[in-house]
Amino acid sequence: MLLTSVQTIREEIGFDDMKDINAAITMALNAAETLIASTLRTTFERKTVTDRFWVPEPSFVQGAHRRTEFLLSAGFIADTPAITGGPANMLLDKEKGIARDFSTFYVQQIVEFTYTCGFEKSDEQNGEEADTYKDVPAWLQQAAKLKTLLLVAKLPAVTEAGISLETNLLDQQYASLINSHIRYAPAAILPI
Repeated sequence: MLLTSVQTIREEIGFDDMKDINAAITMALNAAETLIASTLRTTFERKTVTDRFWVPEPSFVQGAHRRTEFLLSAGFIADTPAITGGPANMLLDKEKGIARDFSTFYVQQIVEFTYTCGFEKSDEQNGEEADTYKDVPAWLQQAAKLKTLLLVAKLPAVTEAGISLETNLLDQQYASLINSHIRYAPAAILPI
């Protein structure tokens, strides 16, 4: 599955609808998805996950204030998680898959989250099975586009056509876009 369409990339670099170009772009988009998923520390395919956490005590305690963070296995949470062993009213960053509890004083407890994450497959287009995800955030589509352009910039089909992409600028744009969306919570408890 692709985070953005082959047509979007093809139009960006100025190619007509040709089988070999489409194949090269599809290959680059698949690679971009894997690289972005690795950078963000998540997956994009729709699935149901159950994460179990062992919580010996809150992650942070200062006087009456307490905070416990849970880094779920995946981001892009599609629904409200069912929570066992903790309050149902945790603050949830659905994109990053980080739950925060500011009320419970945990003492050697198990907390379990069951949730659906990732993106659904797009509907059929022109009677053919779709190859893209639907409801992908605009920033993630842009990141996929930038990473794909970086990957296709050196392909013979592109260089032989006299198309030159400014890879340093593309790389800087990609890095500045993706860095603020990385799933990072250093004080969070990880699933067991």
